[in-house]
Amino acid sequence: MFRFAKSSTSYILIFVFFLNLVMILTIQHNWDSSMVRLLPLQEHVQGMTEDFLLGHLWLEESISGDTNIDVDTVVWQRFQSIVDSNESFLKHNSNLYSVAGDLELIEKLHRFQKSFIGFLNLAQDRFKDPVQNRVGSPMDEKFDKEFLSFLKLLSQFQEKIFLRIEGEIRSKQKDFRLILSLFLALNLPLLFFVYLGKKSRDSYTEEMTRMQSLLNNIINSMPSTIVGVDPKSQVIQWNVQAEKETGI
Repeated sequence: MFRFAKSSTSYILIFVFFLNLVMILTIQHNWDSSMVRLLPLQEHVQGMTEDFLLGHLWLEESISGDTNIDVDTVVWQRFQSIVDSNESFLKHNSNLYSVAGDLELIEKLHRFQKSFIGFLNLAQDRFKDPVQNRVGSPMDEKFDKEFLSFLKLLSQFQEKIFLRIEGEIRSKQKDFRLILSLFLALNLPLLFFVYLGKKSRDSYTEEMTRMQSLLNNIINSMPSTIVGVDPKSQVIQWNVQAEKETGI
């Protein structure tokens, strides 16, 4: 009976271990999958925002009369890199975003792409006549309005991604708390059962030892010669009187 209980307990322990392991690996896989999607997206939007701010800064400086600025390099190439990098990101990564919240972010990127090309054309039109379109002109006001609109869009985009990442972190913490609760719920009763089983075995062993000692004392105290043999006629036990008579 005790062998069966011991074997059953071992199987239950192994099952609980693998159950916890599967849950941990599943949560880790979901976490890795989320970060593979969200972190590159966050880095991409942050890079676009930096290029957008720097390109706008150098364009304003150039229109204000700074002739030392290489407009082609620091403005137009920077703005064009936003279009190209965003197009490349959408082409190679869109298939990774299939969750509802992800699809919303990708759709925003598509809309941004179309709108930013219009902003780029507006910037080029403004630069064609820097004197007429100087700071304070109607074109300047229109351009600044578009600039602030895009900057707000990018800021909101980064905030949405941050909130998604923060939500994933909270979700993972919640999942691990659930695993810990299940682990304790499954293992504490099991460990208590193991403790009771060990206590019963120890008690059983102690009782058997006591009974064996009592039996030996009874046999050794008898005046008759007592010899115990097994089915193969091999001597397995004898008392003190048998030792005296045989001299062994």
